Amino acid sequence: MIRELYSNVVCKGSGGGKLSREVQEEISLLLKEMKESMDDFQYGKYKDNLCLIAAAAEESGFVEGFRFASLLFAEVIQE
Repeated sequence: MIRELYSNVVCKGSGGGKLSREVQEEISLLLKEMKESMDDFQYGKYKDNLCLIAAAAEESGFVEGFRFASLLFAEVIQE
């Protein structure tokens, strides 16, 4: 259910499911040195794979943060 919420809030919201600018810049920095030794197809393939990994990590972070916030909220309400 939390992943569906992530999809509705982040992917369908104003962000359109795009990676943050900071993450895109980090990916570009990681690949900058490698770009010289790769052709455009290889570079695009590596960049796409890194973007998929980063997107999965962002979703996982959202889910874990939401779970933590829910537990914290429940604990505060009990007191």
